[in-house]
Amino acid sequence: MPMYENEKELIRLCLNDDKKAQRKLVDQYGPPIFGYIKYYFNNASEAQDILQEVFIAAFKSLTGFQGESSLYHWLRIIAKNKIYHHIKTKWKSSVDVIEPTSFPDSVMDETILSTINKNEILAEVDKLPEINKVVFLMHVVEGYRHQEIATILEISEEASRSRLFKAKKILQESLKTYH
Repeated sequence: MPMYENEKELIRLCLNDDKKAQRKLVDQYGPPIFGYIKYYFNNASEAQDILQEVFIAAFKSLTGFQGESSLYHWLRIIAKNKIYHHIKTKWKSSVDVIEPTSFPDSVMDETILSTINKNEILAEVDKLPEINKVVFLMHVVEGYRHQEIATILEISEEASRSRLFKAKKILQESLKTYH
């Protein structure tokens, strides 16, 4: 998807060190990017720090932006990389307790899912412990395989499977209250 003409002009002005244009870029794209980041973190302050890192990185690399996608999409890719880097760094010292040695593909009761709406599910996902929530989002929402998650977060595939299994188990229990 090519970028829009107004994005090209905004980028040109930002590259010319126009402070108003830089503020406009942050004001326009900050809220949706923050929403994306916040979905991964329960701590708004932590999400705000990552948002700041996203815009610092974006302004440093703006000259390399080719316009082959929308500016929002490009910023979201930067955000995704910052999120995963932050999580990987944060979890470096954590130890996984892997309970079962094999993990079923799904522990979700389909009858529960058919009785509640998307917003109720998203609210429950947001309550997951971060260590499980991140893997759940990467696997279920972003579509990453466990091998990819393991590589990105520098954890074992078993740890990824364990975290997803536990996330689904927690979700199933919490979603029973809607049934």
